[in-house]
Amino acid sequence: MAQKLRNTNLSKIAVKNFSYQFSAVFILKLGGFILTIILARLLLPELFGIYGLVLSIVTIAISLADLGVTETALAYTSKSLGENKKDKARSYFKFFLKTKGLLTIVVILAVLLLSHYLSFSIFKKPEIFLPLIASSLFILVESIRGYLTVWFSATKNLKPTISLEFLIQTVKIILSVIALSILSQDLKISGLFLALSIAGIAYLATSLIIVLKRDRSFLIGKIVQIDKKRAVKYLTFMSLTTISLVFLGSVDTIMLGIFVSSEFIGYYRAALGLIISISALFSFSQILLPIFTQIHGDRLERGIAKTYRYIFLIAIPAIFGIILISKYLIYALYGSEYLPSVNSLIVLSPLLLLAPLISLYSTLFKAKEKPKDLSKMMLYSLIINIVLNYLFINYLLRFG
Repeated sequence: MAQKLRNTNLSKIAVKNFSYQFSAVFILKLGGFILTIILARLLLPELFGIYGLVLSIVTIAISLADLGVTETALAYTSKSLGENKKDKARSYFKFFLKTKGLLTIVVILAVLLLSHYLSFSIFKKPEIFLPLIASSLFILVESIRGYLTVWFSATKNLKPTISLEFLIQTVKIILSVIALSILSQDLKISGLFLALSIAGIAYLATSLIIVLKRDRSFLIGKIVQIDKKRAVKYLTFMSLTTISLVFLGSVDTIMLGIFVSSEFIGYYRAALGLIISISALFSFSQILLPIFTQIHGDRLERGIAKTYRYIFLIAIPAIFGIILISKYLIYALYGSEYLPSVNSLIVLSPLLLLAPLISLYSTLFKAKEKPKDLSKMMLYSLIINIVLNYLFINYLLRFG
């Protein structure tokens, strides 16, 4: 009877948190999508391509500043809280916070030191130099902000994330428009990253107030002994997975930055932004990881099967819909300047199915502490992606 009641409670929590996460993700992606449209129209393909290239480099930097620390902290704090061991959860949270802080400092210094070399020697685009310098604050803010979300997910307290996402998306849009309106052409992208940093600071301050007000003991209290060796072993494989995953998502833009001019990057990023915004609505990893750490056997299999069916039910029609209306969609959202993005949108449309599936299985591997298998899968995918990108880019350069 007790087990049945516990199963029912977990199901209710999952449904409730799904609604919160869906709402938060919807606001996140809607806000991000609106911002992308505004930036694409205000910057036009060339500057939008520069922004996309810098953003890809910054995304890699933020991921290197994490190396799976956030996901590992979420897995271990969730498991400890599920065992009613709050002191242990707090200890894991603070242990990984120190690790995260050290990685973030190292990455920011690396970006500052390498920005000139990347701009003038690797990409041969001097215009990305100042934006890379300005992005160091953005990297710092996003790294801290991303780690603090561990509390919301681990405690299954996702309701505040709705208002938090609304806050940051609103501030991002307002400050970005102001920055692009008042700054000169050479400073627009740098100012844009500073505007995004300020929005992140507003989110970070508000979320920290919420955590301290609702669950001060999660951050403040005694530290107990934890299995650091096991956690670090898990983190090692998660690091490989994170590196593979972030390069998997950004290597296309990076390679385009080396081989093609900025406006072509802009066309590609416009299509990619649309696909990412839609596919994120089909991903449930944030609420599934804490739940997957606490269920096993038949219940786990049923949970995976249900999620699998939902993804297919939504993603397959979406792919065909995107293909059918791709030209009209690009024209309506971005304008006639971005019509060359149509081919990229069609090629990228299968990601509407692949991205949620990758997220589902990676969440499963993380929850069951099998990061080694996940890291191998991601590494193989990265290698295949690099080869295909190289062949596709060369084909476009010859016959496009």
